Amino acid sequence: MTAVPDTNLVECNINLTSAGIQGYKVNLEASTNSSGLIGISPQLSYYHKNIFHGGEWLNLSFMGIFQFTPDKSAHSNELGISAGLSLPRFWGVSLDRIKRASIPRTEINTSFTFQDRPEYKRHYTSLTFGYAGNNGKGISYKISPLQVNVVKLLNISDEFLAELERNPFMAYSYKDHFDLGIGGTIYLTDNASVNPKTSYKYLKYSMDFAGNLFKLCGLEKVFGLPYSQYVRADLTLGKTWRFGRNNGQAIATRLTGGAGYAYGNSGAMPFEKQFYAGGANSMRGWLNRTLGPGFSPMQEVFSIPSQTGDLKMEANVEYRFDLFWKFAGALFLDAGNVWTLKEMNADSIYKTTFDPSSIAADWGLGLRCDMNVIVIRIDMGMKIYEPSRLDNPWLQPYQWLRKDGFAIHFGVGYPF
Repeated sequence: MTAVPDTNLVECNINLTSAGIQGYKVNLEASTNSSGLIGISPQLSYYHKNIFHGGEWLNLSFMGIFQFTPDKSAHSNELGISAGLSLPRFWGVSLDRIKRASIPRTEINTSFTFQDRPEYKRHYTSLTFGYAGNNGKGISYKISPLQVNVVKLLNISDEFLAELERNPFMAYSYKDHFDLGIGGTIYLTDNASVNPKTSYKYLKYSMDFAGNLFKLCGLEKVFGLPYSQYVRADLTLGKTWRFGRNNGQAIATRLTGGAGYAYGNSGAMPFEKQFYAGGANSMRGWLNRTLGPGFSPMQEVFSIPSQTGDLKMEANVEYRFDLFWKFAGALFLDAGNVWTLKEMNADSIYKTTFDPSSIAADWGLGLRCDMNVIVIRIDMGMKIYEPSRLDNPWLQPYQWLRKDGFAIHFGVGYPF
């Protein structure tokens, strides 16, 4: 921008670079622990921002979750494909009634997932229809008046079937079912940047209901399948303080909690709706689904851990600091667990319902490479307090690097 001599005019040159209409995204998470269990989660996505020449967004995604041990004594494979179409209009409501600059979008999403475990095989199909939008000032929302899920189990092993018959909680969680419900999510933040460089805070709240319409109609099954009836909600609060030279240091905190309750036609929430702890974005001293519920140890019926519950509480704090070039370090502390609303097995000496002394804890170190548009990180979490060790739950420093004392996670983006 330059001023023209002896005039009141300013000569302004503006250079614009068009964004790509279509492209690909690749995401990868990997974890391992001192017991030798390895988990790899790749995802490949394709997007088109103007598929029908009217501002329609198309997203296609392919994902996999592979867990195994080096000696191949245990394995679990999960493959999924999803498709989403977002339209720049609000179906069912005239745009004349919308008095704001940000037009809500109509979203249609569908997915199919196949899971292959030694205990069973199953497939999960979902369809959602709803609306999403934001006010341009840090408030965004998504409302789904239609959520349909269909789960079918195949080839259940005799050992697993016997465990289901012995444990009512698991029996209700692992069965064919049909869900029809509604749900919604609201997200509030004072910094909507993908990778904020200043202090910010946020709130996220979600809620789901399922099965009530069928119950009112007096139905017991739909298409020959029992339907689930439950309510589920979760809330996350977070705040990050940036300080120091060039805001190169930060204290990031997060509190998250959730609860789900099955009633009427269901004895327990469907497995895919239950809460779990552990992993690259949760309790980092544990792998996904390896913590809890409560004081419970690993369920021996599963070759790959699959620990879940009706309740979840978790707190995280992380100190982030610049190192050199684009690399940064982190020190973190995590505390939390999942619990059930009723005991999974009345004969067990392990309590799975809530007890303050069953809150697990870990600490760890992290290394991050911040490329501005993407953050690549590796975290190593070490267990401090393991509730399932009833006799001696506190781990001493010399135990942190021993078998089942730590976990390593590779991921994309900050954990919170």
